[in-house]
Amino acid sequence: MLLKISSYGGTLIQCEIAIIAAMVNLLNTIWHVRNQARFSNKRITWKLAISMIIVDTTMFGNNTSKVSSNSIRDFTVLKHFKINIHNPRVPVLKEIVWHPHLPNWIKCNIDGASKDNPAELCGAMRAIEIAHQMHWNNLWMETDSAIVVSAFKNLRNPIPWS
Repeated sequence: MLLKISSYGGTLIQCEIAIIAAMVNLLNTIWHVRNQARFSNKRITWKLAISMIIVDTTMFGNNTSKVSSNSIRDFTVLKHFKINIHNPRVPVLKEIVWHPHLPNWIKCNIDGASKDNPAELCGAMRAIEIAHQMHWNNLWMETDSAIVVSAFKNLRNPIPWS
C-alpha cells in the first residue's frame, strides 16, 4: 500500500483524521468547482475553494472524538485548520504501597485476569498444598478473587465448578 494511514500504532489520531478530511474535501471541492463551471456556468475563485476546504475540514476535525498527539507538526496542522485540540486523557495514577510479610510467614500473591475462571482458586489451593507439604504453618494469602474469598468465608458451601 502506497499510503500509510497511521504512524501511531494503527490508531488514527486527530491530526491524521484532519489530514484525511482535508484530502477528501480537496477532491470534493475540485469536483464541485468543476460541476459548477460545467453545468451552472458559475466560476468559483480559488480563494473561495480554499476557504470551502478549510471550513469543511474544520467542521470534520472538530467533530471527531480522536485525541491529538504531543507533536508540534500535528499542533501546527490542527491550528491551521482552526481545529480545537482534543488532549489525551491523563492516566489515573494510583499509589501502591508494598508491605513485606511478617517474619516466619510465607506470603502468596494470587492475581488473575479472567472472569468466571477458577484458576485463582486452583492457585490458592495449590499454595495451601505446598505450604502443608513443606510444613509451613504461617501462610499469608493475598488475592482480589471473589471466588477465593467466597471459598474461605463459606466453608460449608462448596464452590460451584461449572
